[in-house]
Amino acid sequence: MRHESLARVNATVRYKYRLRAIGSIPVVLVIAMLVVAGMQTQRMEPSVAEPSKNISLTELWRMGDSEDDEVLFSRLPSNSIAVDAKNQIYIADWTPHIYMLDGAGNLVTTIGRRGAGPGEFEWATSLFVDAADAVCVFDLQQKRVVVFSPEGRSVMFTRTLQDSELSYPSEIVGIHSTGFFVTYVSSYSGSGGGERILEDPRTVDVHYVDRSGDRSPKPFITLPYKRKVVMTDRWGGFSVYDAPFPPAPRVQMSLAGLLYSGFGETIEITVRSPDGDMNQVIRQIHQPVPVSSRELDEFFGNASKKFREKAGSPEFKPAFQYFEVDDKANVWIKLSAPDGAELATWIVMDPSFNELARVEVPIAVRLEAIRGNRAYGVHEVDESVEAPFLIAYEIQ
Repeated sequence: MRHESLARVNATVRYKYRLRAIGSIPVVLVIAMLVVAGMQTQRMEPSVAEPSKNISLTELWRMGDSEDDEVLFSRLPSNSIAVDAKNQIYIADWTPHIYMLDGAGNLVTTIGRRGAGPGEFEWATSLFVDAADAVCVFDLQQKRVVVFSPEGRSVMFTRTLQDSELSYPSEIVGIHSTGFFVTYVSSYSGSGGGERILEDPRTVDVHYVDRSGDRSPKPFITLPYKRKVVMTDRWGGFSVYDAPFPPAPRVQMSLAGLLYSGFGETIEITVRSPDGDMNQVIRQIHQPVPVSSRELDEFFGNASKKFREKAGSPEFKPAFQYFEVDDKANVWIKLSAPDGAELATWIVMDPSFNELARVEVPIAVRLEAIRGNRAYGVHEVDESVEAPFLIAYEIQ
């Protein structure tokens, strides 16, 4: 783990306020206002804001970018990092345990071990820390949800989830009342034979699963799956490949218990209450970012002409790459960046869906947990690094 100078600035933010500032309204009050306004879908358009002061993200430390670090990570996908009220960080990286770090980036302990018993894992792949600091972990291999008491001291609950006929559980979204919200990815069952190139028809569905393991008949949220191309052969087998620059689905539960969902094709994020009373949409105008011919050539490489034609050559990149909801119910949205850019712009929207700030962060970094005055980002694998690592920032 390497500490960096606090003077090192990695991102610059331009803050904006509405003429009638609402940033000081308590989160509980904002949520109450939204629920009262609920009952039907409302589309919230951005309002005009005036620029104010500059703030910055300053890198504090890294973990996992050096072979000498206490922890080296395997994978760090979405919903793999969470932070509790004591600023302790929990990390699921497809290993049989959860890493727990303190606010300075030191390894405190690991939670769990390999096995099939209570509190044991094969692949701990996603997690969620609720407002009471309970730690909820999903094991993708065993298809099991495990809930620990704060700081992972003891196992409170374990439940194995069942596949449906057409889908399988893939990620924990959050805890609610007497159950959980879980994403299910629909299965691809082939094409019946013949050499063809097809669109991947799968979807991502969010279901409520109660503590007995019963899944809601209908999904609470349905989004398209990240676009892929399916190539079939004459024997009925198939292979699945990434399409160029596809929009991707994203679902997150906030600390306040609201569900945020969106698909990267447009900046349109839906906010729902678990009881269904509130259903609002955050919308933001953006400037489309073109896909360059160099980027397409690099993506396709030596792919066949037939594959290139079926996969398509998009004119523009997705509107957004990712979003993260912080503990104040602000939504941080990562925009697509042009070819050759070293930084990506993140828009910060307040709980009433007005733009607060624009933040520039290294393009390979995905902000994965934001709480208090800290933001935690994952430096994803690219041509410069072979494994992901964690970066902690101070928000100033």
